[in-house]
Amino acid sequence: MENVDAGGAPTNDDAHYVIDLIAGHTVATAPNFAPNVTVANVGLVPDCAMRVDRMYEGGPLSLYVPPVSCTCEFENAVDSSSCETCVTTTCSHGTCRNGYCEEF
Repeated sequence: MENVDAGGAPTNDDAHYVIDLIAGHTVATAPNFAPNVTVANVGLVPDCAMRVDRMYEGGPLSLYVPPVSCTCEFENAVDSSSCETCVTTTCSHGTCRNGYCEEF
């Protein structure tokens, strides 16, 4: 039994759901906790707050833009954020997500 399909995605639905939560991807059913804050609270950086990548462990850094940003939420979880806050979908710039106007 293969654990991943040809595209590298997990074949087990439960595993796929957990991996998406950890990676900060949008999931069909919202959990009753903030996965990105949980990741930040244990000293890690969620994928959605990353701005650099490596092709291999210890390799040179390259610029990275995640599909969906959670930088403001992450900054607030680890210290404080200078991002504009929002309560509706209206932001002077960016997209309102998790109470912050994220850049994209």
